[in-house]
Amino acid sequence: MANIRVVLVLPILSVILASIGLVNGYGFRYRYNPVTQDTQLWTHLPGMQDPTVYDNNHLVQGPPTAYENPGLFKFYGVNGRLRWKCKIGAFYSEFFQKCVWQPGHYFAKTAWLAPNFKYKFDVFMANVSPSVGVVGLITDGDKVVNEEEELLKMAETESLVGVQEDDTPTTDKPPEGGDGVPEEEKNPYAYLDREEFSSEKYKIEVKGLPKIFGFKEIKKLLSNKLNLNPHKIKTGKSGASYMFVSFKTEEDKLKALEVLNGYKWKNRFLTAGVAKAVEDPLVAKRKRTFEHVDEGVSGFRQEDAESIEDRIQRVTIPWSTVPYAEQLQRKMASTDTIVCSMTSKFIEANFKLRDKYKESKRICPVDEIKPSPVTENYRNKCEFSIGYHPQTNEKMVGFRVSSYKAGSVAIGPISHLIHLPKNMVKVALAFQDYIRGSSLKPFDPENHEGCWKNLTVRTSTNGQVLIILLISAKELKPEEFLEMKNSLIQTFSNNDPQIASCFLKTTETHGQQQKNVPTKLFGDDYITENLLGLKFRISSEAFFQINVPATEVLYTTIGGLLESNPDTTVLDVCCGTGTIGLSIASKCGQVLGLEMIESAVKDARENARLNELADKCQFFAGKAEDTIDAVIGKAQFKNIVAIVDPPRSGLHQRVILLLRKCEKIKHLIYVSCDPKLAMQNFVDLSRPVSKRYVGAPFFPKQIIPVDMFPHCPQTELVIFFERKEMSDL
Repeated sequence: MANIRVVLVLPILSVILASIGLVNGYGFRYRYNPVTQDTQLWTHLPGMQDPTVYDNNHLVQGPPTAYENPGLFKFYGVNGRLRWKCKIGAFYSEFFQKCVWQPGHYFAKTAWLAPNFKYKFDVFMANVSPSVGVVGLITDGDKVVNEEEELLKMAETESLVGVQEDDTPTTDKPPEGGDGVPEEEKNPYAYLDREEFSSEKYKIEVKGLPKIFGFKEIKKLLSNKLNLNPHKIKTGKSGASYMFVSFKTEEDKLKALEVLNGYKWKNRFLTAGVAKAVEDPLVAKRKRTFEHVDEGVSGFRQEDAESIEDRIQRVTIPWSTVPYAEQLQRKMASTDTIVCSMTSKFIEANFKLRDKYKESKRICPVDEIKPSPVTENYRNKCEFSIGYHPQTNEKMVGFRVSSYKAGSVAIGPISHLIHLPKNMVKVALAFQDYIRGSSLKPFDPENHEGCWKNLTVRTSTNGQVLIILLISAKELKPEEFLEMKNSLIQTFSNNDPQIASCFLKTTETHGQQQKNVPTKLFGDDYITENLLGLKFRISSEAFFQINVPATEVLYTTIGGLLESNPDTTVLDVCCGTGTIGLSIASKCGQVLGLEMIESAVKDARENARLNELADKCQFFAGKAEDTIDAVIGKAQFKNIVAIVDPPRSGLHQRVILLLRKCEKIKHLIYVSCDPKLAMQNFVDLSRPVSKRYVGAPFFPKQIIPVDMFPHCPQTELVIFFERKEMSDL
């Protein structure tokens, strides 16, 4: 009876149920003394099978087991719903958790119990459908525990990727009436009392906004018209009538409150008040933990049974256990979903498309996904965080177990990750050994103390390694800073491990993008990479695709969409180090590249010279929205093909409008690593002609998915747009 759930009230009831065939499963009761660490089978419910007899569909890991730490108790359950109770002194606890497991996996609950208390546990596991699960009870001798006794509810653990906590109990007793932890460490607003700036200190909430307004409008109103000097503006979701504005000083905040209260804007009267600051998520989580402890369970908490290594793997390469052929099938299915969504949005934006595509879910043909030639050791750039291991508290260079926002600053290991090159891991581990021997501490994002922040490692297929170390230097004296630099040079310039270039980047503030230029400690200014027979140099912060063999597939795909024509200009928007433009330069008469990062533009120009293409390839520095108009004016030919490979979020809308406006551009190739975020770009390219959208629209002609990221869900899409007059649809 798959849908029957039973809570046993009396042991004899189990006999009745079993006799009439309603329940068939395992019933047993364990008693555990955390002082003697004695766990024994106390009794099992009459009429039930022995608890050591189980199958892989239900009791996956066997009966409860005691662990070596006093006061620590774990047990394993089965698929479905898990219900358990425990007795700690005069208190009873009940926890009810929905669990989903696969055969061969296990799930563990951890209870950190106060010493000298006996722990009694029994559970009945119904041998029914895995989706139905488990029922249980706790008894004290022959007396059934009253379920209306005070129950201590465990705080529901957030569904975060890989949160790991130290579950080793302490024998230190806290002061009477307390938990031994300073109150400021449990105060999620303590950061507001620090001397350093936070945008939460001087924040106000403005209400009464009109339903429709632009961000630039409100920014212009506050900054130019009202002279309020806002530091940060955060509007609500579309249609929201409120926003939050932060200032740098108390004076600016008070002035804004005075000016905005009662101010009339777009026929609406605004109101303004002091906004509540956001809790520090790490401290807030800590506070919830201790509040739970104060309710009567010392250190009681819940953990996932995954190891730290498994959690890091799940976060970085979540599909690493999935066969590669199946990964490609999933990515094709995801691409199909995106194309269907794209078609729907195109129809919404252009009613003339409704009749044409009402029977079709795809606006254009979609090719089969092109696989990556390599699936392991392919990633040539990684930014490793520096912090502490969640269990051993050792200094670590690796990946975050979870995000700070999710309440974690713990760092996990990387040696087991199959997408990282061996020389990259070797360098990261060498630096890990270095900081473990250093008296300087990792940077603490909670209180903004410490030195080591992160380590970026770049590699090339010819074996070169470039590293960038980011530190917080605000606590270092000049002589300490110089000593650290000399130590780094002495340690890592000895070719073991072999590092071609080493850079140091400092930051004195937090919460803002670091604009300091990296300082070279030793080595070359760049490393080099070979791609499709061409040689490219890559400086410390320049963009370069992370999977070189798959990049060759990607660029060959792009080149295949172009017709060889010496009378064509290729406009390479967001060109990085010029890799796309230079790779297809043989198929056109001119390449014009735009890139925001100046060092990348220098690399692109040097790459053109190295490959003897400087006569036909030019590269320009600046934001695309500011420079594209002038660069288009340098085109030597009437036929222009635009290739855009923007950041994840897509192109600035002004760039889209200028591409639409340039009638010389007949074809556009859009390379997107996140089509969902870039969807608005696709829609704006296809909108009907209007006062704002000048020039005939572009419509997808062909979509080609390319796998650049094995073991990850992301897929690179190459979308070939063609300009069409509405009359040609």
